[in-house]
Amino acid sequence: MDITWASNLSRLQKNVFEVETEKVKEASAVRVTTLVDNDVWRKGLRSSWGLSLYVETVTEEKKHTVLMDTSGSFEALFENASWLGVNLSSVELFLFLTGMETIVAP
Repeated sequence: MDITWASNLSRLQKNVFEVETEKVKEASAVRVTTLVDNDVWRKGLRSSWGLSLYVETVTEEKKHTVLMDTSGSFEALFENASWLGVNLSSVELFLFLTGMETIVAP
């Protein structure tokens, strides 16, 4: 293994786990939008293997957005998000669920 790469990975892992977190506050509202699923739940949407959820939470001060996975098709994800009026550029946190581990990307 390249020592430079291993060193950079070690620093990245350290940074990820040492990030200060703010206290979790109770959400006044939570909205979950299914962007992609195995079955079409609304006329005009595309289906694909897997699941993608867009989660919005609102606290007293601000709104937070999370994208949970992308399903098996980026085309279906982007088309459905557009059709549903979901702005993916507003996503603050991305959770990629592989079945074996969860990858979190701010």
